[in-house]
Amino acid sequence: MNSSTYGSKMPRASAEYIKRQSITLPPTEEQKLIVDYIDSITNKVNKTLSSYNSQIDRLKEYKTILINQAVTGKLKVS
Repeated sequence: MNSSTYGSKMPRASAEYIKRQSITLPPTEEQKLIVDYIDSITNKVNKTLSSYNSQIDRLKEYKTILINQAVTGKLKVS
């Protein structure tokens, strides 16, 4: 690949060179297994992010309540 590139600041291969390259793909069944695995990991990550975002929202709400109580004198700050 390096021998087919041109340009010094941002070397790049020609479109013709890229078109001539072959790409090996796994069998369709294996591709489906890979997609299923990635989907399951993505779902776990999304659930975790959702949980963290929910916790962050609750902490922001708690912060607002604490500030409000401190300003109105309902909470003694020492």
